Amino acid sequence: MTVYIKNIDAENVKVAWDMFQSLCKEQGTEKFIESDFEKFKNMLCAPDTILKGLIAQSNGQYVGMVLYFFGASPYKAAPFLSFKGMYVDPLSRNNGIAKALMREMHKRATEKECCYIQWNVVKENEGAISYYNHFGFSHDTDPLLEYGETLDSFIIGLNE
Repeated sequence: MTVYIKNIDAENVKVAWDMFQSLCKEQGTEKFIESDFEKFKNMLCAPDTILKGLIAQSNGQYVGMVLYFFGASPYKAAPFLSFKGMYVDPLSRNNGIAKALMREMHKRATEKECCYIQWNVVKENEGAISYYNHFGFSHDTDPLLEYGETLDSFIIGLNE
């Protein structure tokens, strides 16, 4: 199976949106989607966007995608690549689609001289965890804890 990888753009962003929703449904995380298609499209297709995406195509069909962004490590004084939301169509799994997407992310991380690649996964997604571990990824032993809060809640807390 020949797989072509390209950037998510205005031509294919609707397919990526549908794949993202399918991924969330599979993982049971659809309740966390606070976006709609237009916001998703703008986040991926606007100039100077932070969120980036790759989409895989085989035999004229879109078969997978991954969303990622670049961050920076103050400890290493270097960029890193973080990917969230890799999806491969169930009928196309076990055909090298995810590996092709990961190779392209590795290429882009290398071009940016990233110090590491990180990923997030729903802790119950044992299949994905096993797959990523196969490539040498391991649970982050970083002593720092990650916290997240909405901006509205954050400012309320600051003003108390």
